[in-house]
Amino acid sequence: MKIVIALILTLLSVATAQNNDCTDGFQQVGSACYMIPSESHGWYEAMHHCKSLTPSNGKMAALARVETCTQLHSVWEFINKEGYPIVDYWLGGTTSLNKNTFRWDSTGELVPMGVPFWFPGQPDFAPDEERSLSLSKTGYFADEEEHIKQKFICQLL
Repeated sequence: MKIVIALILTLLSVATAQNNDCTDGFQQVGSACYMIPSESHGWYEAMHHCKSLTPSNGKMAALARVETCTQLHSVWEFINKEGYPIVDYWLGGTTSLNKNTFRWDSTGELVPMGVPFWFPGQPDFAPDEERSLSLSKTGYFADEEEHIKQKFICQLL
């Protein structure tokens, strides 16, 4: 019986250590580590700011990826519970020449499209202007002009 209890405690401590690897000001939100810096930047400046936060633990910091409904809910709940302003936040998605898709800058993978991620009518792919992904103040994705200064969300990947 003592061996079983010791094994359970060991497994719990390993699981806790694995889930608690947020460092240098990043906070655990669901299964990911996020940070919302105090400043506002255009999309490219925000991307570089996040990359500059890369810790020495082997993980990379980047503008956040939100790939599941659970993540979207967790991030939005985090913003609200922690008292961050209800404004637009840059995420790590961008579009290039193929304006019918968005890709995560950190991986090149496709950003989920449609409901429930995007605000109705978004992305609207305004002519050559709205190329960057924003988590809007409504809690949905929207495409925005990359030069607009907004808050942003960094993530350890």
